Parts: sequence; structure tokens; C-alpha cells
Amino acid sequence: MTHVPALFPLKSLPAWLTVMTRLNPLTYAVDPLRHLVFAAQHMPRAAQARFPTGVTLFGHQLPLAAELGIVCACVPVFLAVAINGFGKPD
Repeated sequence: MTHVPALFPLKSLPAWLTVMTRLNPLTYAVDPLRHLVFAAQHMPRAAQARFPTGVTLFGHQLPLAAELGIVCACVPVFLAVAINGFGKPD
């Protein structure tokens, strides 16, 4: 089964790039949006099979709540980095 995080499938990526993609928080932000868009499109099963949703970590598919939790956990970290970076005068 091919998993399609963020913008491209992981199936044919080198292992190091697969790892980097799994670390990318955008992967976990885009998948819930894909679920919403595909549900609104009433896609036939063949199309759903061709464009699967879901992110797998360590052999387990993450539920949507976990994906959103990962995104929410990353927000304060990146916000703190941004505030720290912009808050210091040169």
C-alpha cells in the first residue's frame, strides 16, 4: 500500500528521504485535509485506492487525532523558534 504524505508518495523514495518526510510536520497537517477533500469529492473506490490517505509510523497507521496532535505539538516549538529569531535586535 502506498502512503502519500505531504506532496509525494513515499513508495519510491530513498530511505533517508522517507525518514526526513516522516519528520516533516507538514506530512501530518496535509493528511487530514486530504481526508476532507476526498470525502467531499465522493471518489470511487478505484480512485481512493490510487490516492490513499493515512500516514504510517513504525508499521501502524496513525489516526487523524494523532496526526492533528503532532501538528499541535509542533506549533509552540516553531512559534518559540520564530519569536526567538525575530525578537533579537542585530
